Amino acid sequence: LRRTPVEPGTEGESESEGVSESESESENDPLPENDQPTIPYGEKPSWEILREIHDTALVDPERAESMCDDVEKTETKDSCLLDLAQISKDKSNCNQINNDNDKDGCFASVAELSKDSSICADIDYTDLRDSCYMDFILNGDYALCDKIVTDYYQNACKILRS
Repeated sequence: LRRTPVEPGTEGESESEGVSESESESENDPLPENDQPTIPYGEKPSWEILREIHDTALVDPERAESMCDDVEKTETKDSCLLDLAQISKDKSNCNQINNDNDKDGCFASVAELSKDSSICADIDYTDLRDSCYMDFILNGDYALCDKIVTDYYQNACKILRS
């Protein structure tokens, strides 16, 4: 649904046919920056909501975070928070994710993108946490081998160190 703004001082008709007076925006209400009316998230498919918020996050991360907060469906909100975390490289968005697996994946992704191995410690799932550390170990940070707990990755560290 796209509406064309009416020039100030003119009495124009909406170019969208079939839109009742109550559905159309009043002349005093400004249109969003992209000249498209905001459609409630409940009426949009998840992919469209996520794309809209992603595009906003690229230019205004704070506004995108607010938009993410307005998403009601848990799975869509988690995906939105993951995307925000990756764009902003901010692990605080990961902390808000409900699904534990997605939250751990978010921490791993932000650690890699921000090149900050300390974020790996926030991952609950042991194998994924060790895998996160291994990404840094493979780039020469062998001190992280001491944080590895699984046998497979410990053995890999021993081999890499020698």
